[in-house]
Amino acid sequence: MNLQSGEVAIDTNALKGWIDRIKLGDQVAAADLVRHFEPEVRRFVRVRLTDRKMRRFMDSMDVVQSVLGQFFQKILSDRLQ
Repeated sequence: MNLQSGEVAIDTNALKGWIDRIKLGDQVAAADLVRHFEPEVRRFVRVRLTDRKMRRFMDSMDVVQSVLGQFFQKILSDRLQ
């Protein structure tokens, strides 16, 4: 597998398994997914959140929580593509 700089390898079977379990209400699957992806999402945001004025109003975890919240909403409403 040839990854470009900044790309993360994703086991699509594991991701599909987590999503299927989350749709069934499995909170452990949701926690596992967050534990797996949150550090990488946080690094991605932190590198790009460079505006000092913006950083006074929010930090990287605010953005991560928003992203993950929207992700779970889309999973549960069956709008994830």
